Amino acid sequence: MKKLPYFFAILLITTNSYAKFYSNGAKECYIDTSGINTFWFCGNQSTSCAGKGMRKYMKRHWYYHGESFYKDGTTYWCCNGTQSNSGRFVEGAAWEKSEIVTKQLENGTCNYEKKTNVCGEVSGDCTVPDQCNKGSIMRNNECVVLCSGAYAFENDVSNECIPCETTQYQGISSSGVCTRCDPGTQFFDKTSKKCIEKNSLETYSKTVMKKCFACPNTDVFKTCIKIFNLPENQQKNDIETYNNIIKECLIKTEN
Repeated sequence: MKKLPYFFAILLITTNSYAKFYSNGAKECYIDTSGINTFWFCGNQSTSCAGKGMRKYMKRHWYYHGESFYKDGTTYWCCNGTQSNSGRFVEGAAWEKSEIVTKQLENGTCNYEKKTNVCGEVSGDCTVPDQCNKGSIMRNNECVVLCSGAYAFENDVSNECIPCETTQYQGISSSGVCTRCDPGTQFFDKTSKKCIEKNSLETYSKTVMKKCFACPNTDVFKTCIKIFNLPENQQKNDIETYNNIIKECLIKTEN
């Protein structure tokens, strides 16, 4: 018989040594033929692997989706294997990897953790923006455009813009909400942009308060009580302001 060249002999020995642990073509199973044959199956399938049948004394292991075995420095994960269907083994150091993904929504963007497992399954999503597009703000878990002009949000839980004229008892708050005051006890203060209690202002005589009660806003009211809190002979020092206050606050005079 003709002798095989030396390098073919080495190749044969090497091939046989690596062939002790191998899989079938679809990687549905693995077999280790060193010593007593050991089988690993992903899901339900016939008790043979890559043409090697399994006898009663041979070792066998069944794995299902997400389960794994470790062999010679490599982890083999069962993908889609169930008790009624066969799956396939996939090599991987970990079951899944994750990354932070930014998703573009209609009015903004949101970030979420995207997870991908060795079987190719992807999980994770977001639907509520955590950053709004330029020109809009986050309000009640929604990106909305700010109201403009004499319009304001209807209330704290509504994103609808409604007409909101600034008057003695109403105005737009610093948060853009149409704020209505209690006419009997409050004024709308344009400076602080909120309702203030009438009794929180400086205490003045009932006569002065009665004169100034009909003033159209806080600023005019303050000017009014300042004037009429002066001695009567000093109230007309600034006759123009005095006359304007009389007119704006609907004050009746004896003259």
